[in-house]
Amino acid sequence: TYNHDRVKADLAAVPVPSELPTALHLPFEQRL
Repeated sequence: TYNHDRVKADLAAVPVPSELPTALHLPFEQRL
């Protein structure tokens, strides 16, 4: 099972284009 904090840390380590809307991240986190 994934640790939610670990997943968020992994996501934070991935470079994300600044123009990418934050709204795209919310549905993903809600699925965890």
